[in-house]
Amino acid sequence: MEAPRSLSALYHRGRSALRALRGEDMMEAAREGPRVVQLVSCLNCGDAVGNEVAAMGEILRRNRYASEIWTGWRHSRWDALPVRVISHLPPLGRDDLLIYHFASQCPFAGEIASLPCRVLLRYHNVTPSTYFHGYDAAAESATANALRQLPEILPAVDGCLPASRFSAEDLRLRGYGGPLEVLPVLLRWEDYTRPPDAAWLRRYRDGVINVLSVGRIVPNKHLEDVISAYAVFHERHPRSRLILAGSYGEEDGYYRFLRRHIRQLGAEGVEFTGHIRFEELLALYRAGDLYLCMSGHEGFCVPLVEAMAFGVPIAACRSSAVTETVGDGGLLFERGSFRAIADGMEELLAEREYWRQQEARQLRSFDYAHIQRRFLSLLTPAGPEMPFPFDSLGDGGL
Repeated sequence: MEAPRSLSALYHRGRSALRALRGEDMMEAAREGPRVVQLVSCLNCGDAVGNEVAAMGEILRRNRYASEIWTGWRHSRWDALPVRVISHLPPLGRDDLLIYHFASQCPFAGEIASLPCRVLLRYHNVTPSTYFHGYDAAAESATANALRQLPEILPAVDGCLPASRFSAEDLRLRGYGGPLEVLPVLLRWEDYTRPPDAAWLRRYRDGVINVLSVGRIVPNKHLEDVISAYAVFHERHPRSRLILAGSYGEEDGYYRFLRRHIRQLGAEGVEFTGHIRFEELLALYRAGDLYLCMSGHEGFCVPLVEAMAFGVPIAACRSSAVTETVGDGGLLFERGSFRAIADGMEELLAEREYWRQQEARQLRSFDYAHIQRRFLSLLTPAGPEMPFPFDSLGDGGL
């Protein structure tokens, strides 16, 4: 079940599932006091935004906040969560807090300015529309529209919480001058201790070197460069495979381009998994030998942190938030020579234990307990002139 791809479809699906929302029927309050409500345009399955919305919701409920999630569309995976599908925002009080997750075109953007409550913008970044030109007209239009919505949203929020320094800089470049603090994405590490899919684990633990790249098959990932670098590596190591783990459509323009690219290179051992279950993803990480990231635009890039957690050495191109997320936990390259990247991949394999130690140190930056404490500490106003107790009002600690 895929999310609707156009704004009109989102509205249609939202209205078809609309529940009557009245002030007295907003939520069952776990305690008296202000409500903390999350808003996201789409609550999809298996993406970083949806997973973090769920993680924040769990933290809020566990800490006895009256909390709920509102969205224009939700995947059935989230049926167990207190999620409301809405066509417009229900009333909020002055003492309430809205956490507004923004990563794509949103039907509620125009309503944010009229809210009396505090609004905290959780900025996940928006992929520039130019990446989709010639591949996906709907995605090109949606991302362009999202970036046009930002100027009307930013003056209406009381503070911004970007997931990376890269995203914080992006907000400043777009004219935001208000309170801001960088807070990495919340990753519930206990989820990653679940048993992996046994059949997938047997399948990929077969003595072949597994090179992983995880994420949707979309142009900003520069998967053509991943394939090109892997092709050079495969010439040296014929018992290797490239696993591109992410959703796609058979008729997607970019997927078809990648298939042509593989044929032109004569690259062997390239696998597209399509959308996979979480247990299958865990099996891939457990069986992975290398992680390869050539992405040109990321607001954070959760799979890089996941690879570190499983001790899968990382080779990545310097770009966007990739550089800071990898940090000293992997080898970073300038976009260019695929032979140099293949050399680095061989170095990672030869010095795997060293790079595992480097990854373990970098993982401390993404400690769940620390990020959770900081998130909770931001919920209470510091004063009438400081709606959020940010560490820095000016540069977000940049």
